[in-house]
Amino acid sequence: MISKKLVGMAISSVLKSFILLAVGLVMASFVGCGQNKALNQDPLVYRLHVVHRGTSVSDASVIGLFTDGTDTIMVCDANGSVNLETDKPLVAVGGVAKGLSGVKSVDCPGNWEVEVQSVLLAKTSAQGVTSAGAYVFGVYDTDGHGDVRFRYQFNFAYFYCSSGLPGWPYGDPNPNHWTSWNLTDFPYPWKGKKLLVPTRYQWWHQAVYGYSISRALFLVSTS
Repeated sequence: MISKKLVGMAISSVLKSFILLAVGLVMASFVGCGQNKALNQDPLVYRLHVVHRGTSVSDASVIGLFTDGTDTIMVCDANGSVNLETDKPLVAVGGVAKGLSGVKSVDCPGNWEVEVQSVLLAKTSAQGVTSAGAYVFGVYDTDGHGDVRFRYQFNFAYFYCSSGLPGWPYGDPNPNHWTSWNLTDFPYPWKGKKLLVPTRYQWWHQAVYGYSISRALFLVSTS
């Protein structure tokens, strides 16, 4: 027969193992803020609030960038707030409204306030082109994806944008660095040159300036 002493030792050993496991699970839940653990599949909850000079921005929108490079765009309520439940952690949040923009780095779920600042609303004009022999061409047409096409003559020189992208949180904030915009050349200038404009750029510009970025894009060619 198994003695009571052996049974007690076995029960004690099991209890100790259970306690150690429970402690380990609790500690694991606190490790890696913003990370979704295999033993904790609860969604990550971000409560975002857009403010300007301490006042809620009722017509604001936000774009959240996840750690894997994807993003999500959401419209805030009348109090400038929106909740996001996700299984992927955020790395940054951009808040925008007409004439306002701001960016906030995010490292954990919870309550986050995004402060937006005033932006000077530039006019859509072919400004800054003064060199002799330069010809400026605006957007000829826009497809269903928001990508733009130019039809022009002479030799292509460069593109430029008459209005900047204030507070742009993702990569190079200068929209005039066109190499990242996936330029597609057509065989002949008069047939067109297409510029693939990232959706983030299109949304950001529309939200801040109140009009499409296609109205601010220009192509310059020289004879």
